[in-house]
Amino acid sequence: MLGRFSKNVVVNFDPDTAGARATERTLGLLVEEEFNIRVLTLETGFDPDLFIRRKGKEAYGAALKHSQKYFDYLIDRTRAQFPARNPESKVKAVNHLLPHIQRIPSRIARDELALEIAQKLGIDSAVLRQELKHAATTRSATQVKATAETQITGAERVLIRALASATEMQSGGTRSSARDGAEEEFEPARQARYALQSEQLYEGLASQSLLEALLQAGTETETADLMALPKTEEDRRLLASILMHEEEELTPETVEGAVRALRRIYLRRRLEGVQLALQRAGLSMAEKQALLQEKVRLKRALMDPGLGEAASQAS
Repeated sequence: MLGRFSKNVVVNFDPDTAGARATERTLGLLVEEEFNIRVLTLETGFDPDLFIRRKGKEAYGAALKHSQKYFDYLIDRTRAQFPARNPESKVKAVNHLLPHIQRIPSRIARDELALEIAQKLGIDSAVLRQELKHAATTRSATQVKATAETQITGAERVLIRALASATEMQSGGTRSSARDGAEEEFEPARQARYALQSEQLYEGLASQSLLEALLQAGTETETADLMALPKTEEDRRLLASILMHEEEELTPETVEGAVRALRRIYLRRRLEGVQLALQRAGLSMAEKQALLQEKVRLKRALMDPGLGEAASQAS
C-alpha cells in the first residue's frame, strides 16, 4: 500500500544493536517490493519525535539529506561485525550479507551488488568472487564455503608454483615447468623468495602456512619430498591442486607481476587498517595527524603504476 504513494523510504535506525537487528529483519518486505531504502542512524537515546522536539525540524531535515543507502549501511555494519581482514572473516561477512542480497528481485541488481560487496570487503580471489556472484544471483539458501582453494589469489598460485619448482629442482626432482641445468631457471624462485621474506607479503593470506613451508624448504641444504612439506592435509591438497593446473610458464616477468599484485593486497590491507583506526574515539591530535599522513602515503603507493618494492617499503 505504501508503494502506491512512494517507493522512497528513509528508515530511522535505533543505534542500539538489538534494535538495529530487529529493524533489519522487518525491511525484507521493502527490499522484495523494490523500494529505494535509505538509512538514518539517530543519536543514542533519540527517536524522530524526540529529535525534532529537541533539535528542531530543520536539523532533522538536514539529517535526512545525509541518510545512507541501505546496503551501504549493511556493508558497513557487517565490516564492523567482522573486522578481521583474513579470508575466514571475509567469508563470514559475505554469508551474513547473502540473505539480504537474495531478497532483491532483480538479478541484475543482485549481480551489481555482489560486485560492490566484493570490492568493499577487499575480496581479491576470483574464485571467491565467482562463488559470491553465484550465491547472490541464484536467490537460494546457498552459502559461500571457506575453502583455501576459493580464497587464494592468482598471484599466490604463481608464487607457490615458483617456490615448488625450485624445491623439486633442489631435491633432484624433474618438473616440466622447470627446465634442467641452466642457472637462470632459479631466477623466478629467487625473486619470489626475496619479496616474500623481505616484505612479509604472505602475512594474512589464505596460503600463508603453505608459503611458509615452501620458504623454509628453500633454506635447507637437503629438501624432503615436496608433498611432505606442508604441515596440514588442507595445504597438501591445495599444493597438489595448484601443481596439477599450471596455466602459464613461469618467467621472471610472471613472478614480478604476482609480487606486484601481492603488494597491492598488502597496501590495501594497511590502508583499511588506518581508516578503521581513524574512526576510533578519543584519538589525540598527534595520533590523528600521524594516521592521516600514513593514509596519504599508502594511497600514493597504491597509485604507483609500477608498485615497485620502494613503494611498498615507503608505506
